[in-house]
Amino acid sequence: KEITILKKMIEQRQITAKLYSNNDRPDLAEKERAEVTAIEDLGFIPKPATEQDIACVFDAITTLELEPVKQNMGKIVKAIKQTLPNADGKIVATYVSSHLH
Repeated sequence: KEITILKKMIEQRQITAKLYSNNDRPDLAEKERAEVTAIEDLGFIPKPATEQDIACVFDAITTLELEPVKQNMGKIVKAIKQTLPNADGKIVATYVSSHLH
């Protein structure tokens, strides 16, 4: 629950920083970006999974458990998300979709 709150705080500050930048307020935008960095530096939020991480898990799942066909896409995505809970679901789905037969 705490991680969800911290992620939301980061997202809000990133949106606010962009709005400030778009409205010629670089001083306030920089303040928001600094707060994002401070929240990230707390170390509570795990780093997002990389595409390489996703590829490794995909390879393991499709080698040991499921055939890489479109009918198994949901199962494969679910298995990757269970193994890598910090992976972005959209990135996982895109990766899996592009590597199915």
